[in-house]
Amino acid sequence: MTLPLSGPLEASDINVELGRSATAVMSIKDAATGVYGAINTCSIPHPNASAPHAYSEWYGYDHNAICLNSYYAMSDLQTGTNNGLYSDSLSYDTTVSTTKPNPAENVCSWSFWFKPMVAQEIDGLIYKLVVVGTSVTDVITIFWTNKESAINPGVYNNYLIFDFGVDNGVDPFGFITSYANISDANNSTISGVSNSTTWGIGNYGNVDTNDYVLITIVIDSSQVGTNDLVKWYWNDNQLNVPFTQAANGISFTYADGLVSPDWTDAVMYIGGTNVGDIPACWSQLDAFAIYNNTALSAANVTSIYNGGAVNTIGSYQAISTDLLYYNFESDSPGLGEETGGNYAFFLDELGYPQRVQDPAL
Repeated sequence: MTLPLSGPLEASDINVELGRSATAVMSIKDAATGVYGAINTCSIPHPNASAPHAYSEWYGYDHNAICLNSYYAMSDLQTGTNNGLYSDSLSYDTTVSTTKPNPAENVCSWSFWFKPMVAQEIDGLIYKLVVVGTSVTDVITIFWTNKESAINPGVYNNYLIFDFGVDNGVDPFGFITSYANISDANNSTISGVSNSTTWGIGNYGNVDTNDYVLITIVIDSSQVGTNDLVKWYWNDNQLNVPFTQAANGISFTYADGLVSPDWTDAVMYIGGTNVGDIPACWSQLDAFAIYNNTALSAANVTSIYNGGAVNTIGSYQAISTDLLYYNFESDSPGLGEETGGNYAFFLDELGYPQRVQDPAL
């Protein structure tokens, strides 16, 4: 069982949760410090071992909880444009692996659970890595947009978008742009999202029981010119996003003049800010993983998807420990605590993002 979140809580309840007799003599200190059995820190919340000890620390404790990474999610509160995470106090260039994401000459992947929190046309920033304050702009952006078609009124283009570009003053400047229209004819069966309205509340599509979808993006520069340059996954099903020039309402990936980025002085953002011309995320995010130098395979995606439940951190690390991972479980040092692998790349809060108990399962 799990202890209640509120109301009466007695020593007998804690005893039973710890697998002891309800009538056994119980010291709240001994219970909290593991004398009766190690505290299961996979349960969030769980009592701490620091004095003073209190019964209130036991509310919601589940002694048999499994180590999922999804008790909380991050919300940008759907207000303003600056409620997210960013690398303010740590240098991305010196803190993260010397092997940075390089869509022009390498492989890299992003995977995250996503829940749009709107029912209208909207644009929202999910992720950005950008060099700011210089004449050269190197940028990776992941965002989403819902727009009614200008040529087909009543039909909505519900896009997830990946953009990469290096503007070094040389013509042409190098770029990859990939638009996955999750409600076009090729993808609506996979996503379950209708094109008769916007993606979001009332039109979530094929999602888990808390209305989250696992979105995965895999970049492989060796596949320039093919449909495998940018692979998109909805849960563990690959979307159809062909390599072709842009056409209204159709999924496409296109690339030209690719140039390797220089991430010196780069800043990384997750959600909720208007860097450039993209406004707040207008969504909830959970279990955000970034692989700097790994192309996730279809089997990797299936492992992470885990049948629709956020998998343990070990499943992510088994793919590669060259990983940045944010599960939004901690208030200290903040929502941006990185727990993925080799790096302690903690993100600062920008504005007032909120940790919410409406997570992916």
